[in-house]
Amino acid sequence: MIAILACQALAAEPLLASEPQPAPVHDEARVFDQVQFDTGWWPNKGDVVSVRFHITPTGGISTDIDADSQLQWPYTAMEHRLRAMPQGGLFRADAAIEVAAELKVDIFGLYSGVVDLWTEEVSFDENVRFESLLLAGAPYREVDLEVRDRGVVPVDYTFGIIPGLNVVSSIRMYPELEATMRGLQVTTDLGHTQIDQTTELDWNPYAIPATPLPEQAAAITWEGELTSLLNLVIEPVVELDTILGDFELVSIPLDVTIVDQFQRRQAETMEVVHPLPALDETLDAYAFGEVEVGQERSLELPLANLGAMLLEGELFIDGGDGQLTVYPDTLVARPEDEDGVVVTFSPTDEGLVEADLVIWTNAPHAPEVRIPLTGMGWVEPDPTLPTGSTTDPTTHTTDPTGTGSTSSTTDETLDAAGSINGEDVKSGGCGCQASAGIPAGAGALLLVLLPLLRRQRRRR
Repeated sequence: MIAILACQALAAEPLLASEPQPAPVHDEARVFDQVQFDTGWWPNKGDVVSVRFHITPTGGISTDIDADSQLQWPYTAMEHRLRAMPQGGLFRADAAIEVAAELKVDIFGLYSGVVDLWTEEVSFDENVRFESLLLAGAPYREVDLEVRDRGVVPVDYTFGIIPGLNVVSSIRMYPELEATMRGLQVTTDLGHTQIDQTTELDWNPYAIPATPLPEQAAAITWEGELTSLLNLVIEPVVELDTILGDFELVSIPLDVTIVDQFQRRQAETMEVVHPLPALDETLDAYAFGEVEVGQERSLELPLANLGAMLLEGELFIDGGDGQLTVYPDTLVARPEDEDGVVVTFSPTDEGLVEADLVIWTNAPHAPEVRIPLTGMGWVEPDPTLPTGSTTDPTTHTTDPTGTGSTSSTTDETLDAAGSINGEDVKSGGCGCQASAGIPAGAGALLLVLLPLLRRQRRRR
């Protein structure tokens, strides 16, 4: 019955797991740093009035995902995955764009020169939340962020050339951003092997190590693709203010592409450690030897936990017809500690007894351990029986004549010389002690007395 229950439990293959470990994803692409842009004189260098902009952006795009590392081990393999927490993703872009403007004026020989108009900064800091690792099977495969008509900076400037003749500039600036992040995969380096996760929720199996591990270290790297397009829109309006009226010189929007990049991104590697339970090596087998029926012999078996996680398990005897028992039938050992059980052999019949001590644990390298057990039950011989015999040497059978019973010797054998077990047996007689024969001295006495007895008869 126990063996049947054990097989049913084995078929269930309980799922075991280590405590999830925080493994936040962080990637920061400083795509706006170290970029400088010069628009040149615009509209043209030879115009009466032209402007020039020196653009220097700083900042970048970051991706953060609140995630945890998960490790489990069903009956046949270990499995790992990185899992995103609900609403744990943040896609953010921040930039500061410094713009320095120059003005070049050439008015029919009345004035010609270049003037530094102003230096201004336009900035933005925008983000969007999402929920996934951006892998296949996720609610979102990619996340988009747009910045439109935000951070508008108006700049008004008047430059006097001569009395009654002024250059008036009014400029609006604002950035435009289109950024997209798409997830590719998660690579986990486990020391002895490396696995790739390309889907959102699937577990990624790898072989269970042959030797016990107190913990499993993992180096986790998230990878994605980033597309970023940053433009600066400049809408200058330059007028010539005279005593005769105002004349518009420049009024054409300028759309400056500062950054246009596609990058394969690799987030910072996350180092995590998963504690594991680890059962120390136990006996290969154990023989109790010979134990008299009705007596018992016990084995104290320590079970040590070499791991950094609580070791738990169940124990039972498979086979033995109840002549072998284990107590207790549960195992609980703290990290780097041990528990113990007692296995007892109590034979109820003579002969060989064989069984297995089965240990189920939550240790990944030892989900099931079987220790063969043997013992020999024996019975003390009855001292009232002949040596070498364990049964009654005389077998009684019913006399077919109905006058009584007859005896037949079963342990003695009659040889050809008429002896039983080497002792001489005389033929005839009843088989009792009186028919065993006359001693030699008594025979001689009869020979002397016989003639005397005959004479006495004659005289009578």
